[in-house]
Amino acid sequence: MGAAAVPMDAAAIDAAYRDPIAALFEAIRPEPNWHLIFSAGEPGPVLVAESDGAGLLVVGTKEHVGIGRLVSGSVSHYCISHAPCVVVAVPAVRDHLGGLQDHDHSTTGAPADA
Repeated sequence: MGAAAVPMDAAAIDAAYRDPIAALFEAIRPEPNWHLIFSAGEPGPVLVAESDGAGLLVVGTKEHVGIGRLVSGSVSHYCISHAPCVVVAVPAVRDHLGGLQDHDHSTTGAPADA
C-alpha cells in the first residue's frame, strides 16, 4: 500500500496547527476508545494503515479537478478503495451559490469597521 504511518510526538508539531485540532477533538467529547494521533506520510496510505482494526474511517472530501487531481490524487477515493473497514466520505460544505465555504469560523463576516 505504499508509505507507512510515522507516528509523531504532538509536542513536535507547531502549536498553531496542533492546538486547534486538539481543542476540536476534545470538544466533541470523544468516546473512551477514541484517540487523536498525529502521523507523517502520504495521507491516503497513512489513513488506511491507521484504520486497520477500526470499524469506521471518516474522511472529508474536497473538489479536485483537472491537473490538481492528477497531481495530488484523491485521499478519500484512495481510502474508499483500500481501507479494510467501512469508509464514510463527507463532502465539503457548499454555500448557496454552489461554491465551497471557508471553514474558518473565527470570523463573523461583519465589516471591520462595524
